[in-house]
Amino acid sequence: LLGTRQSVAIDVGSSAFVLAARLRSLPSIKIFTNSLRVASLLGRERRDVYLPGGEVRGDEMSMCGPTAVAQFEQLWFDIAFIGAAGLTEAGFFDYSLEDSELKRVYLRRSSRKVLLCDAAKFNRLSLVQVAALDSIDMLITDAAPTGELAEALAKANVEIRLANPATITS
Repeated sequence: LLGTRQSVAIDVGSSAFVLAARLRSLPSIKIFTNSLRVASLLGRERRDVYLPGGEVRGDEMSMCGPTAVAQFEQLWFDIAFIGAAGLTEAGFFDYSLEDSELKRVYLRRSSRKVLLCDAAKFNRLSLVQVAALDSIDMLITDAAPTGELAEALAKANVEIRLANPATITS
């Protein structure tokens, strides 16, 4: 999904962290993230990593708030990888009001939008609806969605890619 010299937005959460670990070997990409964990991991690899200013949300170790939103709202990303706490036919959800705002910035300011969501989060609601399904281009997950969720994803033209569990390491 990634080529050289791309600007890549990476959200917070465990799926985003696993993705970041996989990106350590990719040269010449610029990483923009609100995750201090992702920034720390990739910064050790001498990658170009950019964090917004703002408030640190301690439980997730993420940057949030109006300053962070305003800074990333000024940028354009080739691709964004966004996490979710829940996924239903209505869209995808998160438990954090603060992190949800930056997820929406990633959606507005990215050419390609990829949702990272493991199957345990299928058909689960959470506090905040981040966006509808038609706001994403691709879902990367560990098992194929079924039933009404699968139908809704197809109707929204969301490409589904299954991650190979054998290649997932953190």
